[in-house]
Amino acid sequence: MIDIDYVIWDFDGVINANVVDGRFIWIDNFKVDIGHSPEVFAEQVFNHEFDQVLRGEKDVIDQLRQWAAHVQLSGSIKEIYNYWLTSDCHVDDRILGIMDNVRTAGVGNAIGTNNDPRRAKYIEREMGLAPHIDHMFAAGRMGLLKPDVAFFDHIADALSVAPDRLILIDDLAENTEAATQAGWHAHQFTGFDYDGLEKRLGLS
Repeated sequence: MIDIDYVIWDFDGVINANVVDGRFIWIDNFKVDIGHSPEVFAEQVFNHEFDQVLRGEKDVIDQLRQWAAHVQLSGSIKEIYNYWLTSDCHVDDRILGIMDNVRTAGVGNAIGTNNDPRRAKYIEREMGLAPHIDHMFAAGRMGLLKPDVAFFDHIADALSVAPDRLILIDDLAENTEAATQAGWHAHQFTGFDYDGLEKRLGLS
């Protein structure tokens, strides 16, 4: 194992294998399951205000209400939100195995994710991630988003460790580059390259 104190894992696209070629795969069945355009849903929900949701400044339910009013939804917003959460759940068991090997090696695991407070709670409690991690750092709780260097500085301060004692595992180059700028180690995990990840962590 490399000489560090914590591995900081991105959630979507790393622990949660829900991104393929830059596309969130949960949306593929949206039209059939919900009966509305996924493109309109994305336009109404993931618009210029969504960063405020991720930083915890705005409730994601308000975004869904905006979409529901636009399409004159006849169903329940709560049902749509739960559909979104459950359809977007694709936890990668092999990544969990690597996380467990990290812990066995005496190194901590933490999640560092751009997620709002509601989904952060869902990840911990409903998706069963709590037993695999020591800390959960979510943008909505911190008020900071990757790739802002302040996101990484906040985590280092919260853990009371030097930046070079941390490594970020993330699927986006902009985030790994920002982590490196903050003095961290970093590894871009793409294409299910588990062998490359284990090698980078010194587990193989």
